[in-house]
Amino acid sequence: MLVLILLSGQLLGSGCSYVPRLLAWAEQGIEPEVNYYAAFKLGEQSAAYNLLAIAEQSSSQHWVKVLAQNEIPEARFYLAMNTESPSEKRMHLMAAGEHDYAPALFELGIHDNTPESKVHFLNAAAQLDYFPAQRALYQWHWFHEDYSSALPWLKKVAQQDAKEATTLALHFWRNRNRQEARNWLDKAAKMGSSEAEAYLHLIARYWNKSAKTQVLAVEPQQCTMQLQFVATSLDSIKQAHQFYQTFLQDAQLAPLPICLNPPVWIEDAEFNCRSRSVNNYRIECPLHFLDKVLTPDNFTHLTIFAKQGKANVVNGVMYLDLADKYSVFVHELAHFVGFVDEYPLSEQFAHYYCDGAQQFPNLIVVPESQTLEDVSLEYWQGLSQDLVLSKANTCKNHSAQAYKFSAKLTFLEFHDTGYIPEVYKAIWLERLQSRQHLRTAALDIAQSLEQVGNVPAAQKWWRRYNEWH
Repeated sequence: MLVLILLSGQLLGSGCSYVPRLLAWAEQGIEPEVNYYAAFKLGEQSAAYNLLAIAEQSSSQHWVKVLAQNEIPEARFYLAMNTESPSEKRMHLMAAGEHDYAPALFELGIHDNTPESKVHFLNAAAQLDYFPAQRALYQWHWFHEDYSSALPWLKKVAQQDAKEATTLALHFWRNRNRQEARNWLDKAAKMGSSEAEAYLHLIARYWNKSAKTQVLAVEPQQCTMQLQFVATSLDSIKQAHQFYQTFLQDAQLAPLPICLNPPVWIEDAEFNCRSRSVNNYRIECPLHFLDKVLTPDNFTHLTIFAKQGKANVVNGVMYLDLADKYSVFVHELAHFVGFVDEYPLSEQFAHYYCDGAQQFPNLIVVPESQTLEDVSLEYWQGLSQDLVLSKANTCKNHSAQAYKFSAKLTFLEFHDTGYIPEVYKAIWLERLQSRQHLRTAALDIAQSLEQVGNVPAAQKWWRRYNEWH
């Protein structure tokens, strides 16, 4: 071994210029840094990367700096990523970027705060087919709603990424390019996307299916309330389907005579739901359109899944948006039978609900001039032997005091609690069975048809409303 070392020293000292021999010595572990560097200086580019790998493993910056001085971009990049000095980091990244080193250009792009410069560096890296830069560039344009600039890069990224392939498919669907959307969903599914598979299942199950020909799982006579879900987009049919599945397994609501039809998917420019500031951003939809797609005898109440807006119930129609959870649906469902919110109402609504002129199923409202002793509890005592009264926050912005039949927070104050007191379930059941306080969706559709001048169709829905009652 000693002879070998001495021999190698003699050969190096004599200035060996035979590259294969230098590489062989380096691979045998004989002064690898020196021999790799000598080979590199003789024109063997791969030797520089072998030397850099050794330097990185030993965390020694000497040879990295030597290579950086020789304008090896990978060495410059290593120094940039291992310095705490922002100015040094940028200097090394710029030097590496000048040699079209994509990771350096990408780093310059994602850390640059000037939009024009950021896009310049990201675009340079993306043009070198650097995947992270292509993804970042598409996301930047997408965030700023510059879809024409984003789409070419999204298409490149989607070729390799199932999540982005699904994003692209949803974009095509929202822009009514159905076949292209399905092609990308198929591609995403083949790449392993369960989300894409779910969307394909929803399209196969609900898209272009007529609600007028659907067969109901339960005879309407068995249900006081026959609820129809109406979705308005691919996103909302996903939400409606999830709620439909959850409802079918909801043990709390199972004792109530509420039946749920399979969701209906209506994606039509004429059925354009919106939310406006003049209506406190509550969702509203052109219900007269539903005369074209729904049959009066197949349902009593509607839940419409819109894109955006505040959830609310008007007569027999519930409106939800994409951000609403199933617990919001249950909360709003209770409003169909007259349950009132137990959180503080605005002054406008408190004036309406807290004047003492009305009776509510879940609240007793006591005017300022009266006490609880002035209120009859006969109705509630007939439904529960263990009544509990506690102050509710409903009339906090009014002089009256509201009382609820629960010491705990209920789903009518915070829907996330999911807590429905037993007495509330008893009230809910009684109200459904009596039908006395229910208004069905036929009323809303009839009124909407009258507003657009379609009186013959409105009469059909009025007839249904009166027959049901």
